[in-house]
Amino acid sequence: MWRLALTSSCVEHDCRLLEISEVRAALILGREMHREPLEAPRADLDHHTHEALTADRVALPGRNVHAGAWFRLLRSLLDEISLAASTQDARGKAVLQQIWQTSGHAERTGLNLWRPWEQMREEVREAMWDAAASALQLAVDGLITARGRSGPALGLAPHTYGGTHLGPH
Repeated sequence: MWRLALTSSCVEHDCRLLEISEVRAALILGREMHREPLEAPRADLDHHTHEALTADRVALPGRNVHAGAWFRLLRSLLDEISLAASTQDARGKAVLQQIWQTSGHAERTGLNLWRPWEQMREEVREAMWDAAASALQLAVDGLITARGRSGPALGLAPHTYGGTHLGPH
């Protein structure tokens, strides 16, 4: 699964995956390999992706979605956070700025020209993963609104009483 570049951690141990060259070097030199923990929200993103790959469904706060819907949502999210702020209206710019600020990375992390995910440099992809994870967490926490057809799946499920919608909780 890790060869697909869909995750960056072992979801069983919640630690970052190592490059094969690092593992080989440690084995040859007899060095101990240390586990670098991967914390939320990045670990949560990997857990959702792992769940999609192994269970064919992902339990999101708003509802369960099919694995295909999860991967479309994730791909759309990665594309949207890679957009230049100049392509957005004032609200979109503010949301992008909030996502990048929360992720701890500079906006677009040096991506001067839009590229497909597969053609981005590794450090840019890492920053994009962090920004995507931050965006998902911000949406779950209700601090940003996820738009689009699958957006409501990221928010908390609305509460109802006797069939009456009471709003998010």
